[in-house]
Amino acid sequence: MAEIEQTKPYRPNGEVRPGSSDATDPWAAFPLADAVDNIRPADDPWRDFPIVQPAGNDPWASFPMAGGASQPPVTPAAPATPNYVQAGRGGVEAPAPAQTQPAPQPDDGLLSALGTGALDIGASAASGFRQGISNLMGLPVDAANWTLSKVPVVGGYLSSETPVGGAASIDKALRYGGAVPTYEPQTGVGRFADRAMQDVGAAAVPVVAGGALARSLGAEGVRALESFSATHPETWGPGIAKNLAAPMAAAPARTAAKELAVGAGAGAGAATANEIKPDSWVAELLGGIGGASAVGIGRNVAGNIGNIWRAVSGSPKYTSRVVEENAADTLASNSDMVARQSVDAPLGTGMNTDPLVAALREPAPVESVVPGFRATAANRTGDAGLGALEAARTRGPNQGRFTDAAAANSTAVERAVGEVAPTQPSAALSDAMQAERSRRLSEADALAQMFGQEADRAAAPFGINTTRAERGGAIREDLTAARDAARGQTDAAYDNLRNSTGFAGAQGSGDALRAAVANAKGTLTETRKGLLPEVTIDRVLNSLDEGAPVSLTEVVDLDSELSRLQRAALADPRAEKGGRNAAEAIGRVRTALDDYLQGAMTPEQRDALASAKQAKLNEADAFARPGSPIASALAEGEGGRPKMRDDRVASTFSDPQNIDELFARATTPQTREAVKQEILSRGDFSSSKGAEQFMQDYGEQMKRFPGLEAEVRTAASKRAAAEGAQASAEQIAKDIGENGTSAVAKYLRYGDETAARAMRQVLRNNPRPADTMDEILSFVGNDPHAIQGARRAFWDVMEQEGRNQNLATMSADGTMAWAPKKWKAFLDDRGVAAAAERLYRDDPEQLQRIRDIATTLRQAGVQPAQRTAANPSGTALMHRNKTLTLAEVQAKGYEVARRRVNPIYMVTYLAGRLANRAVAKQAAQAYEMALDKALIDPEYAAKLLSENNPANRAALRQMSKGWMGNELSNAMASDLATKDSDPTIDALQ
Repeated sequence: MAEIEQTKPYRPNGEVRPGSSDATDPWAAFPLADAVDNIRPADDPWRDFPIVQPAGNDPWASFPMAGGASQPPVTPAAPATPNYVQAGRGGVEAPAPAQTQPAPQPDDGLLSALGTGALDIGASAASGFRQGISNLMGLPVDAANWTLSKVPVVGGYLSSETPVGGAASIDKALRYGGAVPTYEPQTGVGRFADRAMQDVGAAAVPVVAGGALARSLGAEGVRALESFSATHPETWGPGIAKNLAAPMAAAPARTAAKELAVGAGAGAGAATANEIKPDSWVAELLGGIGGASAVGIGRNVAGNIGNIWRAVSGSPKYTSRVVEENAADTLASNSDMVARQSVDAPLGTGMNTDPLVAALREPAPVESVVPGFRATAANRTGDAGLGALEAARTRGPNQGRFTDAAAANSTAVERAVGEVAPTQPSAALSDAMQAERSRRLSEADALAQMFGQEADRAAAPFGINTTRAERGGAIREDLTAARDAARGQTDAAYDNLRNSTGFAGAQGSGDALRAAVANAKGTLTETRKGLLPEVTIDRVLNSLDEGAPVSLTEVVDLDSELSRLQRAALADPRAEKGGRNAAEAIGRVRTALDDYLQGAMTPEQRDALASAKQAKLNEADAFARPGSPIASALAEGEGGRPKMRDDRVASTFSDPQNIDELFARATTPQTREAVKQEILSRGDFSSSKGAEQFMQDYGEQMKRFPGLEAEVRTAASKRAAAEGAQASAEQIAKDIGENGTSAVAKYLRYGDETAARAMRQVLRNNPRPADTMDEILSFVGNDPHAIQGARRAFWDVMEQEGRNQNLATMSADGTMAWAPKKWKAFLDDRGVAAAAERLYRDDPEQLQRIRDIATTLRQAGVQPAQRTAANPSGTALMHRNKTLTLAEVQAKGYEVARRRVNPIYMVTYLAGRLANRAVAKQAAQAYEMALDKALIDPEYAAKLLSENNPANRAALRQMSKGWMGNELSNAMASDLATKDSDPTIDALQ
């Protein structure tokens, strides 16, 4: 049972020393009764407590009594200050409240020294720390003991004042079985430190236990423990162990600092509460809770104030937990290594970045091979997902950092590679063979160019300078003019019929006309009669009264209309369904009309009518004959618009027969030139073969244009001559130029500036690169300078093949970075490898050095992930707080004006909004900086992922709250002390 610090000091065995002059000792007035064989008299209330004499380890042995035993008793003095409920002290020998000592004097011994200043605070803090450990460790036993004490009637028998395993027994064990005395604070500050450190000591127990478990099981072992479930007893042990060890496995230093800080806050709160309201465990508990809460709130407030200040001031050092967690989440979510680990992880387990952290802390081989090379996170881990993210971030707002890092690595690589680069130019190999090749090729090219120019001049007249639409428009224009002229002739013939022969006033018998039409109809079946234009015919006949004459002009007009309808019926595409039959039926009526007119007209009128009809027929045959190209070109639709587009008119007259028909109607130069250009547009005069083919395909058409055939033949012959000259030049080039048959000739296809291309042909476009290389080097007699030139050409090809072609990788001096995968693939090619061995036959160590560098760089490379990187920006962080608008400021000002809110509230509200916006904006920038720094600096990435491992976040949010155990232990001790208080002591108080 925990003891209670009384306001009256007493000795551990209840004995008052004789002769004590301690004015504060409340027992000074009660001298010990004589004892026989250490047995007290029967009326002694301490009879049941035998006197225990000091056995050499009496903590009071070094403090002699002042004044001797003969001094009179001193009345006890009232306590000057309150004391604390000391958890875990009950049961240590006997209930023993602390004794208030007189003010220490110099040279009064160890107690006087400890009672002054910092020594008292240190000793008090150490004592309180030990007591807190004892209280928490003994809490289960003390709780059980306290519960048993509450059993009615028998509680006093079931419980114990000093249960084994309780706080008192553990405290005694920590004091080496009581060999180390308990220390009582001598000052107010000491008491405060003593009480505050109790909660710190209690908070340290789960920290130490969790750390030991974490070291023993490891992070993975801790995660593998079952979580605590109140309904499953089998999980209690593993669950408690997991709750203790998980935070320490995740972040031991941070967890320990947080737990101890909260414990210190709780202890300070409890100590303060006890000073205000002594001997109240409720006050201490509430004070502890308040102190712990104050620490948590204070840490958040202090951190937020610092973040706000750094954000408002634009400090580049701004960061926050949210920023770091977001950056860590982005790295983890993009990592293939983390993704593979997460597949086998238990459901609900967060991403575990520990394997990635381990890989990040392992130096990449390239860092030891290439001096000055600093690997990125993707380089060290070989993680394709991080490689994709790095590639995406190189185009982000901090691309300059990636560019600088890449440039620094490129510089280191260039420095290492430059040590083995050849020193001679590639021209040393090709200069000796270049002059003759240039002369022959120049002569052949000049000859081919001359003949080509002559062929171009011969084909110049065949150039097309009009479009199809323009040619079609010209043809249609001439045809329209010709048709209008024919219509004028027809109109003149009919005018002559009407005006010159007196036909306009001539009349015939209406009855005879009616009879003639009736006779014609009588020859038709009823079906055929239905095909006649009855409306038109009946309109004319019904207008005649019986016996009345009819105008012959009316009869001619009826005949003309029937003639038009007859032609339309014959041109009907549905002729098989009635068009031809309708034309025949109309023809019979027309025949009857013609017979009637022949009998009603004079000979002169008959001749004039025949001439008019012939003119009409000629017009229709020339310009409106169904199916003729001219009729198609002139056909009009609704509104008078041509049915055929202009760009299709000219192609209609590419056939010889159609050309002849066109020229029979329209023979203007404009029409002839349009048809000529239409025909020439179908020829290809850029080659002799094309010209010959044109003459075969359009020979008949060319005959319609005098001289054209001869011009085309001349152009074809000149084109053939030009092609012959070109073929001769190509043959020369084939012999000693780019298509040469020998290795030397093939190499001489390129000049000094294109030696790399020549070497590429040797290495790539050759079935035997090693033999070709040997032929070239043997041709120059293995001259050292020429070999250096060949190595330079080989080096140029290697750079073209092995360097990155992306301009984004160009350094400040214009050098493209090496692409390790391409470089190594080039060197590993069987043909290239064989040719390189021949090229470096006299210096194989240099070739091996080149291969070593390429291989090392390739090992540092990362195969890009076949997916899009999850590449979030800091925009989401920035947009968490919208911009403060003028409307919002006005609204708050209006509320102040109406006295609905206090002006101070408005100011603080607007300041808060502005601060939040500033923090959000700075957080977005800090996120970008943290993410990019992690990708560039693997050590920082390892630190970031280690401290913000998603798998540890739940554990880091947990708190063991060991200080609460100390508060509970004190509360139970206070309750038991009150229950078991001695009546005599209570009366004295």
